Amino acid sequence: MATVPFAPRSAKLVGHLLNYGLPRSAPYIIRFETAPALSNMLIYHSNVPKESRASCGLHSTTTGILASAHGLTHETRALLALSLCERWGGEVSDSNLKTRLQDLVGPELAYWARYLGAIARVVGNVYPTGIIGEEKLRFFATDEMANTGAIILKVAIREDDPATCAIMVMDSIKGLAKVGKKKKNRDGFRRKVTLNLVRDLE
Repeated sequence: MATVPFAPRSAKLVGHLLNYGLPRSAPYIIRFETAPALSNMLIYHSNVPKESRASCGLHSTTTGILASAHGLTHETRALLALSLCERWGGEVSDSNLKTRLQDLVGPELAYWARYLGAIARVVGNVYPTGIIGEEKLRFFATDEMANTGAIILKVAIREDDPATCAIMVMDSIKGLAKVGKKKKNRDGFRRKVTLNLVRDLE
């Protein structure tokens, strides 16, 4: 995989966390192609000025570090770029590229890329070095069986731990519920995210 050289020490464990945050309905390309690549790139742009990280993530597969990488389809590049953008907050000054990539993959995959990126943002905030030692975070995602089609996302964190109690971490966890908001989704496709925060890993 083209992203392996950039992987943090605990990339495999990061990948597990990302997958636990995906419900069974998540598309194959998101779970088995985008998520592994995103786990490898989780902290790559952490040394970039904060206000530029989302933009660098968005451009990473077109003009950035992965522009000349082999083995990535146009769709995979677009999904990884959109996920990386969201991993760093999703705010960019020029949205032209973001719109083009969303149009390329379509509204459903664009939604899942944003959802996966939001999960990665929480993981990156709890484990900013990409090294997972003591367990401090756990996800469990399921599909609502009723007509709502919501994603039920349980987020368990270690209570009274500085790594999980920081304002930035709590804001990113709360941001997971915003992924399914109407104003965040183009062309009508969206899945509501019902968030259940548990301050206990037992």
